[in-house]
Amino acid sequence: MILDDTQPNSEPANPPRGGVLARLAQSQRVRAAGDQQTAADARADDDTVWSLGTDHPEAEDEGPDQNESSRSSGSPASGAAAGRAVQSIYNPIDLIVELAYEEQARAARLDLRKMPSGKTLVMVVRVPTEAWEYPLSKLMESFDQHPAVHTGKGEIKARENAGKDIIQDLQAGRTVIGIAANPDQRLPALLRGAADLQMTIKSPTPALMRKVIRRWTGRSAPPISGAELAGLDLQELGLTLRLGSSARACAERLKRASAATTVTSSTDDTPPLAELTGYGEARDWALDLVEDVRRMRAGLIPPGQLESAIFHGPPGTGKTTLARAVAMAAGLPIVQTSIADWFKAGPGYLDSVIKAASAVFDRALACAPSVLFIDELDALPDRAKISARGADWWLPVITSVLLRIDQVRADKSGVVLLGATNHVDRVDAAIRRPGRFDRSFLIPPPDAEGFAGILRLHLGVDLLGIDLLPLARQVPGSTGADAVQWIRQARRKALNAARPIVLEDLRSVMAAEEDRSRQELRTVALHEAGHTVVARSLGIEVRSVTIQAEGNAGGWAEFVIDRTPNRDQLDNQIVAVLAGRATDIVLGDGPNTGAVSDLEKATEWVTAAHAAFGLRGHLTHRGGATDAMRILAADRTLAAAVEADLNRLQDKAVMLVQRHKREIIELAAALAERRMLDANEIDAVMRSAVSGAQDRKL
Repeated sequence: MILDDTQPNSEPANPPRGGVLARLAQSQRVRAAGDQQTAADARADDDTVWSLGTDHPEAEDEGPDQNESSRSSGSPASGAAAGRAVQSIYNPIDLIVELAYEEQARAARLDLRKMPSGKTLVMVVRVPTEAWEYPLSKLMESFDQHPAVHTGKGEIKARENAGKDIIQDLQAGRTVIGIAANPDQRLPALLRGAADLQMTIKSPTPALMRKVIRRWTGRSAPPISGAELAGLDLQELGLTLRLGSSARACAERLKRASAATTVTSSTDDTPPLAELTGYGEARDWALDLVEDVRRMRAGLIPPGQLESAIFHGPPGTGKTTLARAVAMAAGLPIVQTSIADWFKAGPGYLDSVIKAASAVFDRALACAPSVLFIDELDALPDRAKISARGADWWLPVITSVLLRIDQVRADKSGVVLLGATNHVDRVDAAIRRPGRFDRSFLIPPPDAEGFAGILRLHLGVDLLGIDLLPLARQVPGSTGADAVQWIRQARRKALNAARPIVLEDLRSVMAAEEDRSRQELRTVALHEAGHTVVARSLGIEVRSVTIQAEGNAGGWAEFVIDRTPNRDQLDNQIVAVLAGRATDIVLGDGPNTGAVSDLEKATEWVTAAHAAFGLRGHLTHRGGATDAMRILAADRTLAAAVEADLNRLQDKAVMLVQRHKREIIELAAALAERRMLDANEIDAVMRSAVSGAQDRKL
């Protein structure tokens, strides 16, 4: 394609910003030798001054791809020369913006460049994201009519004399144009209210990007799919066009750039949603959401029916993985952000943080249908708990985020809003309410079976056919992040040994270095088995028991206790807590310091029974369970009563340990071998011990 009749090397260094199509419109029909492209007719119809009816879409948009040589200028050399001519005048972003404007102007049959002199109007233009505002304003300011252009900068919206300026511009015969990604928030209300016309510049389609690449290189681009543009903002699109690049190279860069922002590429290591384990109800909801996205695309449900959710739980439990798996399963681009990202995007001032947050929402809307994932939601303070000084700074940010969430949820383009936090109780109630985030799911550390499934998923083809459950039982409370780290370390060990990975590689990195002696392990196993057996004999549910050391704890048993116990139920819970020490007395080497946390908990509960719960004849509330030490230090009589109760309950625990010695011994042996037992295994060992004792009596 040749611009007018001027050779590329004769273009001025800084030509007027008329644009590629504008310059074509100023010329008569122009062709290179054999060129099949037709320039737009420059003649304006007197009756329809806005009409672009004489323009025709380029041939490449009308049907299937032709042979490349027949689709460009008469020869590869002339096509390349045309591309160099365009590159000498335009940077990639300006070219994309101008062609996107031309496409919309053609669709709306409205081209401001054909507006007769003396006519004015007020116009609002919505662009995909904030990145489009400045380059589009430069394009429109270059029109012969020299319109007054306002972009969506906060200082323009807040300017008190904006109305006066608009009136003066109109009286001076200038058209006034407001450009913003979110006009309702970023343009003055008086400009929006006075608008005669509104135009929406949409994100580039595959057909438009092929046209851009053809203009830039002078050669036809290979086919481009919508998925290959997913998640790309104006800057990413512009970076795919390089000086001297071929059309195919530009198209390949588009694919790579999109793959970096989505989770649909073959190189992404996000596990498939259907294969995730340990997520419980959250995964079931996510699968339903993916099905709803399919229904939305088929037109069976409106976009507003797509639910949003917050995933919360301890660090490392896979909240981000679940969000990315949702996007991959639904085939949607994902826009990931966090409050920290908003601060890093600028100097950290109030306006820059609001601007960065707004840009994220704009981007999600621009590439919709999409997933917008906001991590670390609790970093946005709860207005009910924030200090007065902090409120002055944070309230505008929180309010802006709430408004943008409302806009995204109300938009008909289909943005799935997901959030994650380690502390859902710290998230502002207005954010958590239905209509913004509809659902909230706890993502806890997986149980042994769930963690075994996570190990299997990340191991892939390694260690096939090996039962990983025994290994998973040895690391209760571990998360998916732990699994990824351990598997990476195990594979490195195997690689260093120049052999395939074996189970021992994984076991060696998962098991903490055991520096306890066999006698110490036996003592811990008996202690935890005593807790467990006595609790089960009293009807208390025990979810698991382990002798895996963590922190200061040599092991623990996980009870399910009554939240509103009566006197007998509370006594039973205290007996179960004291049963470990009782086992040390009956089956071990006597009391030791390993029971200090048990004594602390038992003392708290007995003191609370007297001074808080009203379960020991006194109704006066003197403090909660955690106030036990303070209360006992101030009341010797109460301290004596608590001591008497503790001794009575300790005696009961000793009696139960003596009654269930065989079950405790058998359970301790199983613990020493397996390190961890779940509820079913606990009951199985206890039943076996009882059955064996009865057989011996017979």
